[in-house]
Amino acid sequence: MKKILLLSILICALHSHAQENNYGVKIGINANGVINDSQNSGDITAPKGVGFIISGFYDFKINESFGLIGNLNFNKRITNYEPPKANLSYFELNPMLKFDLNNDYGTGFYLKAGVNYSFLLSAKENDTNQNIKEDFNSSLLGFNFGFGSDISNLLGIEFIMGYSFSNSLKEFENQKIKSNFLSGNISLVLNLNELIK
Repeated sequence: MKKILLLSILICALHSHAQENNYGVKIGINANGVINDSQNSGDITAPKGVGFIISGFYDFKINESFGLIGNLNFNKRITNYEPPKANLSYFELNPMLKFDLNNDYGTGFYLKAGVNYSFLLSAKENDTNQNIKEDFNSSLLGFNFGFGSDISNLLGIEFIMGYSFSNSLKEFENQKIKSNFLSGNISLVLNLNELIK
């Protein structure tokens, strides 16, 4: 009987705490530039198309100012390499720290920053649809930062910039070509727990 009572109290406590946290989806568009450093030039190739990003997230409130957010992303990047323009699909793990400027978590303007782990799913040349996955590294490590605002309990909007520390291209025939992503995305945030309550 005591075990049942303790288990009931634990479940109620966890449920009460979970009501302070949010989970949901984000849908947005992105643009991806490429920093090429084949001859220490540091040239930046401007974005040549618009991709999209779809995310599932869980927002864990620490206190009235800080929270931890876990994101699982499907990221479709369109990039302009020399040569071809490429369509790249990534699955991403993106934990972030959130700082709410209003001292009332989940009610207004906030800042976010965190690491981004990307795993290549597919790579195709844009004009011919040729598979070019073997030209790219299978995983990337990067850093994301940005800001957003809670429009209501249900909806929000955010803008996130990203930079990949890892080289996106493989090295061939002793040619060391560094190519790093510089990206930005704007997303609509939907808090699903507000719909389920």
